Amino acid sequence: MALPTGQGRDQSRSDHFLMALMGAAMVLMMLEFMLAIHRNSAAIVVVPVPSVAVPSG
Repeated sequence: MALPTGQGRDQSRSDHFLMALMGAAMVLMMLEFMLAIHRNSAAIVVVPVPSVAVPSG
């Protein structure tokens, strides 16, 4: 017997997890960019992040 509010709670938790993942990816890419500039390296490696579509509504 599952509680009716359990699914909603899980959904919000997964949304927060997705937001945290995207934030971490942005921070990682910015750090990588800054490191590349700091080393004055011409080859800036951009890690291709799989396009995660933000659920609109």
